[in-house]
Amino acid sequence: MLTSVYLLNEVKKKGRGNEIIGEYIHIYSGVPKDARAKRGVSIAVHKKLRKNIRSWEEVDEQIIKLEIFKNGRKIVIIGVYAPSEDSDRATKDHFYNHFYNTISDIEDNKEIFILGDLNGRTGQKSNDPVVGQYGETALNDNGQRLISFCQSSSLKIMNGYFAHRHP
Repeated sequence: MLTSVYLLNEVKKKGRGNEIIGEYIHIYSGVPKDARAKRGVSIAVHKKLRKNIRSWEEVDEQIIKLEIFKNGRKIVIIGVYAPSEDSDRATKDHFYNHFYNTISDIEDNKEIFILGDLNGRTGQKSNDPVVGQYGETALNDNGQRLISFCQSSSLKIMNGYFAHRHP
């Protein structure tokens, strides 16, 4: 089902809204129209899922939320584009406050999928409820922030739970 939903980061599209592009409904959230184009997130949903879309919210130029009802499941997809590792502390704090508020408003009976670029390296751990054993070995500030966020929100960083194919 999620193969018909795509997250796009760094779209640099101004404003907020939706449009039809080919076979997709493009829902976007960018900087204000009078600002220099930067950041921006969007979600493209195949038209065949149009009747399954319940709502969406353009939180800001780094967070977008889409609610879908499919096969008896209530699904919330959150698209994020986190500040880079070299961003200042206040910028990162602001992002994670918005991110936390977005997550905390979601009802418990809904499944949450977070897609995007969180600009974090979360390391690897065995038998950990948040981080899996197959992640990168490095851990950075953004990664530690993401781990803390997931711990407080009862979420897992799934990328580290599956072995990756290496070239």
